[in-house]
Amino acid sequence: MLQELGEKIEEVLNRNVPIICETKFASDLYIYGGLIKNIMLGKKFKDIDLFLLGEKSGFSGFIKENNLKYRLNRFGNPKVFINGVHVDLSTLTSFQDAIVYNIDGLFYNLSQHQFVFAGFENFVKKEKIEVENSNLVNPNFLRVLQRRSHLNKFARTIKDNGMLSQLRKEICELE
Repeated sequence: MLQELGEKIEEVLNRNVPIICETKFASDLYIYGGLIKNIMLGKKFKDIDLFLLGEKSGFSGFIKENNLKYRLNRFGNPKVFINGVHVDLSTLTSFQDAIVYNIDGLFYNLSQHQFVFAGFENFVKKEKIEVENSNLVNPNFLRVLQRRSHLNKFARTIKDNGMLSQLRKEICELE
């Protein structure tokens, strides 16, 4: 399942934002967030979230070299529009900077064509969504409830579709 999911992620990126796949970045490029979850569920994605891990200059050279227009998203990171697709670009010092709940800790390393788990494996094993990084929890209570509800729905769907047991098996084999 993970290999198939990785192939689908790369297919979606190559079809929609090939410039991302063709560019060589100074550090590994990661995909995370809704794109992965939506592909797992067979849904359309709204945007693409990418990050470079520990890269000081971030995406500034990429934006400049490709003459991309951008605006800053609510986190102060550039959001570019490529071929009609919104792409959020972040530079993170650690995986924890992108994780609120353990279910958020699923990353695809586009540079190495493999998944990285940073808490997601705990969700898969326990079948329970837990806070991994309380510093990132939005203080707006309603927003926290909405996000939790959305993640619970995703968790139920992948469990009901048999994906959770398949993920558990594959993750255990990797360990």
